[in-house]
Amino acid sequence: MSDDEQGTWTRGGIQCKANSKISKQRCRRPATPGHLVCRMHGSASPQAKRRVERDRLVAEVEIGARKALDKLGFEPVQDPLTELQRLGGEVVAWKDLLRGLVDALEKQYRYEGEHAEQIRGEVLLFERALDRCAMVLGLIARLKIDDRLVAIEESKVNQIVDAVEAALDTLGLSVEQQLEAKAEVARTLRVVG
Repeated sequence: MSDDEQGTWTRGGIQCKANSKISKQRCRRPATPGHLVCRMHGSASPQAKRRVERDRLVAEVEIGARKALDKLGFEPVQDPLTELQRLGGEVVAWKDLLRGLVDALEKQYRYEGEHAEQIRGEVLLFERALDRCAMVLGLIARLKIDDRLVAIEESKVNQIVDAVEAALDTLGLSVEQQLEAKAEVARTLRVVG
């Protein structure tokens, strides 16, 4: 917000941003805390009070969410493509676990409740797992994650090859020595990789 929108600071806080109807000059009263205007210019209105209360609640929720995330000790995702593949694996594993639970029900997918026939929770969870599995795997397919990861790995390999060739050129080795060094690097990478 600009100073004009926010109001200038007065001794009592932010100055009311409204103009007086009589003098046409800017109001000299301090704005009500949490508002941009003073009580006389609308901060006491019900809708202004609701807005301030809503903003306060949103701030409390945001602070609580940040604290909860801090307790979890999460790390930012550095490689979203690999993380999405990992999520796909977890979703499939969850679906398979629930399939086992549903299979163990021995075809008793429903039961009589107090007032009506009920579907077992395992069946509902399995249906949700199928939906999520289809969604995540569809996203992976649409994003062509396998192709992208292969392209990233190829790019890394090309960078390594370029670095090795540049280093060999700088050392002033003969062509035979350079070929021998490249072959040794290739053997070492096969053993490591």
